[in-house]
Amino acid sequence: MSYPSGDRRIAVLEGVDCSVRAGTSLSIRGESGCGKTTLLNLLAGLETADSGTVAWEGTPIAGLGRSELARRRGRFIGLVFQSFYLIPELNAADNVLMAARLLGKIGPVERQRATELLARVGLADRAHHVPAHLSGGERQRVAVARALMNRPRVVLADEPTGNLDEATGEGVMTVLLEVCAEQQASLVVVTHNMVHAARTTEAAFLSRQHLRRDR
Repeated sequence: MSYPSGDRRIAVLEGVDCSVRAGTSLSIRGESGCGKTTLLNLLAGLETADSGTVAWEGTPIAGLGRSELARRRGRFIGLVFQSFYLIPELNAADNVLMAARLLGKIGPVERQRATELLARVGLADRAHHVPAHLSGGERQRVAVARALMNRPRVVLADEPTGNLDEATGEGVMTVLLEVCAEQQASLVVVTHNMVHAARTTEAAFLSRQHLRRDR
């Protein structure tokens, strides 16, 4: 992967090979600017690599049309961002349901699942609160529930505790690990936090040209 910079291109993730085994959790650390967010965006199909291949369960995603790629992403990938990205006008339950709405599936079954997920992340009594009335940790728990709404095979989390204090971040990381395991979703989490990285089943350190597995 490379980006234009003046009259030249800056290479990132050159020669990087990343695979995620079913049912595992993988933490990725690395210096700022080494391409951690870019790697997650490539894995999610949100960016297109100028070389190499991204495959979901062995199927390359290159060449898929925009609508087909979005449909498959909605079923296969769950996303958790550092900045939450909740819709301010919607309450917690409706924010979780947005994942299902993007697939055109909103009904009693989906509403029940959203309710169950919010209960699982400790927000059963906050389902009807809008984001402005939730704490940072509560907003991120809503985002975790939303990421799992469509029963994805893989959850990609980009610095999910970066905007939270230490105790709150630890709680969110616990929920993320536990719920992904319960839902049998693989987890890839980018984090600068060594303690959080130590809690995943696998760990790696990313540089611009290499992804080194630590365990």
